[in-house]
Amino acid sequence: MNWNRWTVAAGVALVIAAGILIVRWLSQYARRAHRVRLREIDQIVNQDRVPEGWIRPYLQQIARLQAMAGTDAQIARLTEIARKRCLANIRELIRHAERMSVTRSEAGKERLQASLREHAAQWRAEAWEDQIAAEVERWQREERGAQRDE
Repeated sequence: MNWNRWTVAAGVALVIAAGILIVRWLSQYARRAHRVRLREIDQIVNQDRVPEGWIRPYLQQIARLQAMAGTDAQIARLTEIARKRCLANIRELIRHAERMSVTRSEAGKERLQASLREHAAQWRAEAWEDQIAAEVERWQREERGAQRDE
């Protein structure tokens, strides 16, 4: 019996098995990321709101600033950072919608991209201070409600 052959065969089998597992994991990761993008597109296009995952960290920081008596300038600066981050995210969503199959027809894909571009233009043009303030209040109400439920 030649141990070298068995060792090489076992090594090759191990590398192949590891490769298969890595490919499966990457495939699942890509599917999850695609589903997240589709949910974000739905929230923007159909629900006409900024995806909560995009804005939640900024809402938490603004709420902390308000609790610690932060200045209006600090809140305005953080609001502008949130707006720029959301604009960058929507540009990435538009690129994703161009590359991936997110609708059944080409016409649907074009309408979706046009809607995303309209929202991006709207977000660039409008003042976010009032919208962020309303989102902070809504988020704080939800947090208090979740704490009461526990």
